[in-house]
Amino acid sequence: MGSRPSTSTGSPIGDCISLKFVRLSKGRDVLQNLWNFLDVAGVPDISGPLLADKEEIAKFLKLTRSRHAEVFRQWFHENAHLTEKDILKEYIDVLHQTPWIQGTSGRALRIVASLGLGALGLGWIVDAAASTIDHFVVDKFARGRGAKFFIEDLRKFSGRIAPRQ
Repeated sequence: MGSRPSTSTGSPIGDCISLKFVRLSKGRDVLQNLWNFLDVAGVPDISGPLLADKEEIAKFLKLTRSRHAEVFRQWFHENAHLTEKDILKEYIDVLHQTPWIQGTSGRALRIVASLGLGALGLGWIVDAAASTIDHFVVDKFARGRGAKFFIEDLRKFSGRIAPRQ
C-alpha cells in the first residue's frame, strides 16, 4: 500500500491544516474583494461606531438578515472568483437591471390605473391616496429582491451611523 506524505510529525493536525489552508487562503482573497467592492460602492467602514452602540448593532444585524442581504450574499459568492474589476463590471450590470413594474410598460400600466380611478370621479382624496399607495407601497414591494438594494440600504445605514463618531 502506498502512503501519502504527511506534514505532521506525530499528530494529524498538520494534515488537517494543510487540507484547510487552500480554503482559508482563498477566503482571505474573497474577503479582501468584498472590502474593496464596498469601498468602491461608497459604503464606509462603520465598525468603530457600530461596536460602540448596542442599538445600532441590533439594527445592523436586522439589515444583514434582510431579503436584499440574502440576494447580495448569493450574488457576491457567485462572483467571488472574479477579479475586482470583473466584480465591479457585474455590479454595474446589476445596477442597470430594472424590475418590470418600474420599467416603461409597468409605469404606463400604473398611470392608466390611476387615471381610471380619477375618471370614476371619486374625488381628489381617492386620487391622492392612489398616488401615495402607488409611489410608496407598490414601488417598494414591486422592486423585488436585489443586490443593489442591499448596498443602497447599507449606504443609508452607514450614513446615519458614521457621523456619530
